[in-house]
Amino acid sequence: MKKYVLNESTGTLHILGYCTHSTHKFDNAITFETEQEAYKFAGKHIKLCKLCERKKEAILKEQN
Repeated sequence: MKKYVLNESTGTLHILGYCTHSTHKFDNAITFETEQEAYKFAGKHIKLCKLCERKKEAILKEQN
């Protein structure tokens, strides 16, 4: 199962293991089980990491 890491200082949501940024320990990072949990917590003020988003789309395309 995917885990999502929110870097509160940048407002960027990473998918654990999908980019190099997601493997770093942020001082003010919060971990969520689902993307929806992260959006419930922070609202629309966060954005998905572009690298994680590309990898997520590639994996979904590969599965279809």
